[in-house]
Amino acid sequence: MAVPVSLLRDFVEEKKKENNYIRKIKIRRKKCSSYSVLLRDQPKQQL
Repeated sequence: MAVPVSLLRDFVEEKKKENNYIRKIKIRRKKCSSYSVLLRDQPKQQL
């Protein structure tokens, strides 16, 4: 099965974009969860 190189390259680029997008979402989720933990812990620290 011969696949055109341009098609393959496009596919790889799409996958890269997808992975970057997923990674960004995961990072954002991590940040959000750590922020919520900080916010939850702050009132205790102030007391």
